Amino acid sequence: MTNIRLADPYDFGKIDPLVAGYSDEFGLGLDDGMRERALMPLLQGSPMGVIYLIGPPSAPVGYAIVTFSWSIPHGGLQAILEQIFMRDKVRGRGMGRETLNKICVMLRENGVASLSLSLPKHDPRLERFLSSVGFERHDSHGLMSQTF
Repeated sequence: MTNIRLADPYDFGKIDPLVAGYSDEFGLGLDDGMRERALMPLLQGSPMGVIYLIGPPSAPVGYAIVTFSWSIPHGGLQAILEQIFMRDKVRGRGMGRETLNKICVMLRENGVASLSLSLPKHDPRLERFLSSVGFERHDSHGLMSQTF
């Protein structure tokens, strides 16, 4: 059974290398300062999101970041899976599947109407995985953003 727990400010030193690995793998270019500015509010209890650590408390092997917004089409509080990442050496063992299933149960039990994510177009393996745990693609919705 995979251990999943909410991260807190004391976990910054554990989560930051994992987020750096995600940034490197997906070419996000997040530097140390950017990661700290993005992670610390969530670790400090911001109502805008949470970070889950996956694996042993002393040496997590992955994480998931979930943020929150209000959605009219989804009928209320919507969670957004911003990132989920597992160290390469532990992938393929079912920990990601178990983590997503547990997160979905926790969110549903706490009144969240849906969990969404932005899927990269170039990752068919990820799309198959997400489909296998209940996610559906909605091609009619594109994501656009403006960074401030």
